[in-house]
Formats: sequence, structure tokens, C-alpha cells
Amino acid sequence: MKYIISICLLLLSAFARGQQQDTVVAALLAEKNPQRLQQQLQQLSKGTEQQFDQLIGYHWQAHPEKVDSLFKVAASRFPRGRWAAEARKDVVSREEDPLKQQQLLATYKHDFPAADYDDIHHWIAYQLASKKKGDLALQYADSLHTPEYFPKLFSAIYKMVTEFDYNGARTALQSKLSRSGALLDNGGKTDEASLKLYELYAQLLEKSGDNKEAIKYLRAAYKNGRKPGDDLTRSYANALISAGLLEEAYPVLDTLVKRGLGNPVFRSALASAYTKVYPGKDGQAYVTAIQHELNADIRKDIEKLAIKEAAPAFTLLDESGKQVVLSDFRGKIIVLDFWATWCGPCKASFPAMKLAVEKYQQDPAVKFLFIHTMERVKDPQKDAKTYLTANNYPFPLYMDLAPVDRSKKRAVEAFGVRGIPAKFVIDAAGNIRFKVTGFSGGDDASSEEVAAMIDFAKMHPS
Repeated sequence: MKYIISICLLLLSAFARGQQQDTVVAALLAEKNPQRLQQQLQQLSKGTEQQFDQLIGYHWQAHPEKVDSLFKVAASRFPRGRWAAEARKDVVSREEDPLKQQQLLATYKHDFPAADYDDIHHWIAYQLASKKKGDLALQYADSLHTPEYFPKLFSAIYKMVTEFDYNGARTALQSKLSRSGALLDNGGKTDEASLKLYELYAQLLEKSGDNKEAIKYLRAAYKNGRKPGDDLTRSYANALISAGLLEEAYPVLDTLVKRGLGNPVFRSALASAYTKVYPGKDGQAYVTAIQHELNADIRKDIEKLAIKEAAPAFTLLDESGKQVVLSDFRGKIIVLDFWATWCGPCKASFPAMKLAVEKYQQDPAVKFLFIHTMERVKDPQKDAKTYLTANNYPFPLYMDLAPVDRSKKRAVEAFGVRGIPAKFVIDAAGNIRFKVTGFSGGDDASSEEVAAMIDFAKMHPS
């Protein structure tokens, strides 16, 4: 069953994390008596929705292959419960006709009046933006309001619309800021939602070449926010570099590079800014010293993350359609990177991964496998190849498609991946030495982490 996982991956992941802390689930996982365990599971299966949630929480960790069928049972047993709501949202999300979709959404809202509609509104907005229906997409985006959806996902929809209707997106956002009195010419605002919109508006201004105005909004967002995010900090640094404002950029760049969030452009700019702020000082030497200290700390910390687990057998398809298996890479250090074109953090990690790939491109003992998985389009291989080519990522592409025989696991399931991006470093003997989920957002630190893992696997053969 794809319905819940296809549109509610973030919701389910959060649910699973919450269940891990549930004392009932913890007790079930710790139960050593099989007969007693089955009795307890049977009791939960006949209980309240909360108890059924605990049953799902147990199987999510112990028997994930059973979770899909349990979702169906929960939706049937509790027709006004949250799993029934998720099933109905899937019906809405899959409808391709906009008019029918609106009718289904209205029925869903009638049947589940207490539900938070932001997730389904966001998904519909995403679908409409994907179909280049900008006006409708922005209408749904404007309805997002809860903190976990607005303004981050609101911004994501606007960015998608910008790709095919820049003027429409800019006009709509400018109107939204004007209606709320948040335009800087009108005095501006300092609430977090407005500051996030400033960041998005600045990106639209930059695209039109209005860098001076863009810097005003980035500066307001950066200096008034409680804790400026990494994306905002990078955007602000890039804008200041482009404008030649190196003295203003210096503390911003210094923070980024010291935290491992730098890249070649930021490091070069920091060296120049340092010399400008401290005439007569060697800016390049300053940056090099930061890099050496950062890399030493990363390699020291990486050793604490090392594990040794036998890698599961898996089957993938290379770009030519040929099947490849784990044993094909015996004797090599292999880096598996599970990703998808719909996954923002996956794509954000690729500049760092490109640095890592380039570092080892002449090393025959190291092999990178970029594994596209959890597909959401009809032709995922074409989708993946188009993205890699358009962004100049010469990565070796492998496809982890859903098997026709559902009794067989795809690679992402064999490795127990719950979310992507997910990376595994496997040594020459076929043992997993490192596994990492997510992306921290720093090209320098992330590429060095991958390099440190590879080098550790080389120096500590199992």
C-alpha cells in the first residue's frame, strides 16, 4: 500500500519517532516470552485507536513489512480516526482532475472537520505546481498556516512556480507582503513568518537583477531572526559577495566556514574579506588553518560512529538495465547514496557528494552508487537522469525499483532505510562501517565526512 507513505512520509516518520518513546511499545520490544508477546499484541489489536497505534508502533520497528496491512485495518476499524483520514487524503491526492479533486477535498473536510488540512493543501499545491498551474498552486499555498508547514513549504511551492511563472510568483508574494504590511518600504515586520518570506522575496528580487533591494530583505531577515537558518545565512553571504561588500560579509562567511558550511566560493571570499578587515594579514593562511582544524575534528568524531554489520544482499539496475548485486563490488569500498528527485535534502547534498566523488575518481578501490528509490513518477530513470545531467552531476546512477514480486525487498527496504537521503559505507569485505541519514547542509563538512568514512574503511579492514 503506497497511499500513506506516498503523501505522509514526514507524518509517519514523526509518528514512529514518538512511538519509540512509548513505554508500551518499549515493553513489547523488550518482551522475551513469545507467547506473552502474542497475547499482548492480540489485546492491543482489539483495543482502542490509541492501543492500535501502539500495535503499529511495535510493528514499525519489529516487523515493518506488516505495517501497510495494519494501516488498512486501522482505517477500517476507526472510520473517523487519523488513519482513515490519511487513507481519504490519499484518494484526494491521487485524483488528477482539479475539479473532482476539489469535490473530494470538500467531502474530506466535511467528514473530518477537526483535521489539520495543511498537509493535503501542501500536497495539492505541489501537484498543481508540478503541472504548471501556478495560480491554483499559489492559492493552496496561501492557505498554509501551521508552523511545520508555513512558511517553509509555502516557500517551496513559490520556488516551484517561479521556475515557470516568475512574474506571477513575484507579484503574488509582493501582494501578500503588502497586505500584511510587511514590505520594508512600509516599515516591515520582525515576526518569524514575515522574515521567512523576506528570504523568499529576496531570492525573487535577485533573479530579476535587483540585488540592492534583495540585500535589504536578506539583511532584515538575517539580523532580526532569533536564529538565522543555514539557507538564509548562505543566501546573505552570496548576495554580499556579489555586491562586493566583503567587510559586511566577513562575520557571516567566518561563521559559515568555521561550522563546515563553506564551499570553495565562500572560502575564497573569506580569505579576501579577512585581508580587507585585517590589512597585512594572510587571509588564505587563516582559511587553511580553519580547514585543518575542522577536518581534524571531523575525522576524530567519525571514528566514534564506526560500526560493523554484514551488508544485506541487494539487487539494483544500472543505467543500461543490467542487474547488479552486492558481490559485484567485492573487494571495493562502496558508498551507497539513496536519493530521489522529489527529495530536497537529497539534492541539497549533491554538491558535497560531487566533491567527494571527484576526490576519489582516480581511486579504483572506491565505488559510488547513487541509488534512486521511492519513485513517484511513471519513468523514474528518465526523471533521475534528466536531473543529474541538467545539474552537471556525473554520478553513476542505479535504480531501486519496486519489484513485481512483492515478497522480495527492494534495496532501500533491505537496508532498513526510513528516510532519505541515506548513505552507507561498505568495506571491501562486505560489511557496513557507517550509515548516515539526512544532510547537515555543509558542503565542506559533509564531503570531508564521506572522505573520512572511506579512509577509515580502508585503514580498518574487517
